[in-house]
Amino acid sequence: MSKKNTAVLRTLLFLCLIPFWVPPTYAISAIDAFHQDIIEENWAAADRLIPQLENDRTVDSYDLEFSIGMMSVARKDYPRAIKAFRKILATRPELIRVRLELARALFLNGDYETAKLHFERVLGSHVPAPVAANVMRYLTAIRQNRSWTLNVSIGYLADSNANNGTAQDIVHFFGIPFAVSDNAKKHSGNGMSLWAKGTYRFRLTPQLGIFTFTSIARRDYQNSQYDDMTVRVGAGPSWSNRALTVNLTPLVAYRTYGNKSYSHSAGVRLEVNKQLSNRWVADVNTEWLDTQNAISSIYDEKNIGANTYLYYSPSSTTTFRVGGAWQRIDSRTSYLGYDLMGASLGIFRDWTHGITTGLTWDYQHLSYKGIQPFFNQRRNDNINVFSLSIGKRDWAMAGFMPVVSLSRIQDSSSISFFSYTRTLIELRLDQRF
Repeated sequence: MSKKNTAVLRTLLFLCLIPFWVPPTYAISAIDAFHQDIIEENWAAADRLIPQLENDRTVDSYDLEFSIGMMSVARKDYPRAIKAFRKILATRPELIRVRLELARALFLNGDYETAKLHFERVLGSHVPAPVAANVMRYLTAIRQNRSWTLNVSIGYLADSNANNGTAQDIVHFFGIPFAVSDNAKKHSGNGMSLWAKGTYRFRLTPQLGIFTFTSIARRDYQNSQYDDMTVRVGAGPSWSNRALTVNLTPLVAYRTYGNKSYSHSAGVRLEVNKQLSNRWVADVNTEWLDTQNAISSIYDEKNIGANTYLYYSPSSTTTFRVGGAWQRIDSRTSYLGYDLMGASLGIFRDWTHGITTGLTWDYQHLSYKGIQPFFNQRRNDNINVFSLSIGKRDWAMAGFMPVVSLSRIQDSSSISFFSYTRTLIELRLDQRF
C-alpha cells in the first residue's frame, strides 16, 4: 500500500473514532480539595478530609497543620488554631509566619500575656518593616485593651533543704562549742508547689485604666512545718501608650509558714514595661512594704527594693536576659536587717523536637546590719543560684507545657553556721509557651 493510501486510511479511522472520544480528566488531590474547601468556606467538607490527610504520608504535615490553623481562625475556633500552630512550632520553632499566626490566634482568644511573648519574639527576627509595624499595632492594642490575664504553674518538688538549715553538727558561741539542735539542721522534703497570678484591667480611656491583681505562691511539704504560702492582692492606676505600660499598685500581703500565720504586709508597687526597640524590652519594678510579724513585733520590718531586667531577642527562638537588684530591709531587730545587691543572667531557647530550655544564674550579696548575737561579728552572705529548666512543648496538656527544673542554691556566709546548700527539683506544668 502506498504512503498516500496509508495516510488516507488513518484520517478516515480518526474521523470514525471522534464520536467515541472522551477528553481525559485529571483527579484533584485530597490536599488540593482541602485547600479549595477552605477557600470556599466548605468547613464540613474540609473537616471530613482531615482524617484521610493525617494518614497520608505524601501530605506535608506542616502544610496540613497550618491550613487547619488558618481555617480555625477563620471559623473563630481559636483554641483549635492555637493547638495547630503550636504543633508546628514544636519541631520548627524558627518558622516566623507560624509564630506570627500563633500570636494572632492567642490575641483573638484573649490570651494577651502569651500573645505578647510571641509578638515580641517575632520582632526579634529579620521581619520586613510593614510586618514589624503591624506587630507593634498588636502590642499597642494589648497594652491598652487587655482586660485580664491568668498564669498558673503547678508541680511536684523535691527539696534537699526545705528549711535552709545548716549542715554543721557543732557551732561555737563566744568560743564555746554547742551541739546544733535537730530543728536547726537541714531537712529534705517532697511536696507540691503552686504559683498563680491573675490580673484585670478596668479600661477608663485608651491610655488610662485601673489595674488589679491577685497572686498566690504555695509550697506544701510532707512535713507540714515547712509549708509556705504568700497571698498578695493589689489595685491601682494604670497608664499605657504605644510602647510603655506603667502600673502603680497599692497592695496587701499575707504569709503563713508551717500553716500558721507568719506576717501581714501593706505597701505599694510600681511596674514599668517598655518596648525599647524591636529586639529590646525593659522591665522595671520597685516595691515598698511595711511588714508586721505575727510571732513578735521585734521581727517587724520595712522593705524597699527594685529589680531591673533587660530582654534581648536576636531571633524568634532565643531570648537573653540580664538583670540587677537592690533591696534594703530595716528590722526592729537591727541584726536581722540587711542591704542586698544582686545580678542575674539568663538564656531561653526553643529547640527542635519540641524542647524548650532555660539557663539562669542569680547572685546576691547580703550585708547584714549590727553585730550577730552569740557570734559577736557582722554577717555577710553571698548567694549563688543556678537553674536549668527543660520543657516539652509537644507534650502539652490542656494548654500546659510540662517542665522539669533543677536549681542549686549555695549560701556562703561569713558566719559558717548560716551557710547552706540546697537542691530543688521541680516537675511543673507551665501555661506560657
